[in-house]
Amino acid sequence: AEPGRAIARFTDLGYGPRVRAAVDPGVGDQILTPELVRAAIAVLSAWRGEWPERPAGVVGIGSLTRNNLISSFVNEIATVGRRPVLGIVPHRGTPRLERSNSALRLKAVFAAYELPTELRDLLAGEYQGRPLFLLDDYLDTGWTIATVARRLRLAGAGPIYPLVLGVAG
Repeated sequence: AEPGRAIARFTDLGYGPRVRAAVDPGVGDQILTPELVRAAIAVLSAWRGEWPERPAGVVGIGSLTRNNLISSFVNEIATVGRRPVLGIVPHRGTPRLERSNSALRLKAVFAAYELPTELRDLLAGEYQGRPLFLLDDYLDTGWTIATVARRLRLAGAGPIYPLVLGVAG
């Protein structure tokens, strides 16, 4: 993936508490708040001058616990940017119950994500070589974004621009 962007670090004073609250497991799965949508738009506006070509579509990374949050994030960004939602890469793994080392985390993430056939077909056809946005709720180790971005690139996508709500730590 190309260098990505986030609305905030979880430890930031500004949007940090709001982003943490949005992904807090105790809160439940909710849609993205209008305030965080506006913040994401501001991040995209500041970032757009760095893209050699405007991303052609939006892809989301699925979640076991926050599908409404991810779907609303993907749909809002696609609507504002007037770009199609190409799909959400579903999470097919099991929840991570404890921290693990990087190699074990990568193994679990690698096994948990596979591109849907419809998305692979789009990347082999109309969107081959085209840049895409890749959206996720938050970044912790970076393995999820790296794994899904690699799968997208191998399927035919061009540059992948990750955007997350927050960065842990």
